[in-house]
This record gives sequence, structure tokens and C-alpha cells, in this order.
Amino acid sequence: MNSSNTGKDKNKTEHLYCGTDDCCQMCDTAIGDTPPSETQKQLSTKYTQRDWDRTVGAGKVPEQYRKK
Repeated sequence: MNSSNTGKDKNKTEHLYCGTDDCCQMCDTAIGDTPPSETQKQLSTKYTQRDWDRTVGAGKVPEQYRKK
């Protein structure tokens, strides 16, 4: 008997991109909420007030993103 809920599927999926931005997040090795590399790069960017105004459009640059 080959039921869909037995977990004995003969057509196993290969997970070639586990731990990368292209991960399907469907396997047991999937990493939680890892943001894409583009987002990580933006989060590490430091801004002058002028750059912040152009990028965000409002408010003052938070200390963690302020270029020193």
C-alpha cells in the first residue's frame, strides 16, 4: 500500500539549495527566518542623514544605521 500520508514516497525531492537564499524551506534542515542576502546587505548599510532622507524619506537616522 502506498498512501500519501505514510511518508514512504518513492519520489524524494533533492534539496540542492539548503541554507542559501534559494532554499525551498520544505526540509528539516531549513534555516528559520534568514533574510535574503540583499536584505542583509541593506541592514548592514550605514547612512548619512541625506542618504537616509533619500532612501527612507522620513525621520532621523537611527543610531544603529548612522554613518560615523
